[in-house]
Amino acid sequence: KKGGYVSMRHNQLRDLIAHQLSSVGCRDVRTEPLLIPIENEVFDRKSVNTAAEARLDISARGVWNSMDRTFLDVRVFHHGAKSNRCPTTILSRCIIVFNNLILTHNEY
Repeated sequence: KKGGYVSMRHNQLRDLIAHQLSSVGCRDVRTEPLLIPIENEVFDRKSVNTAAEARLDISARGVWNSMDRTFLDVRVFHHGAKSNRCPTTILSRCIIVFNNLILTHNEY
């Protein structure tokens, strides 16, 4: 779908996050892990990946609690783009939450 610089930025961010998860004590950190195949399921959303070789960007144990495996999907976007300025979009709300987290973290 997209290649070149966009893929390079995505992969660098994915690898950085995976490295950071390992360095803070998460275990079994993997990049592009295979997901369990889904058979005979019907989903309302077209965005659901039901391919036999479906993958996410990162999986790790110990993100939320010690034994559960967490799957993460990395998204690279331009936060200043016109499409991201509307405060009602999910992405805009995520940016606001992220900025508040950074402000809270910097107070300590």
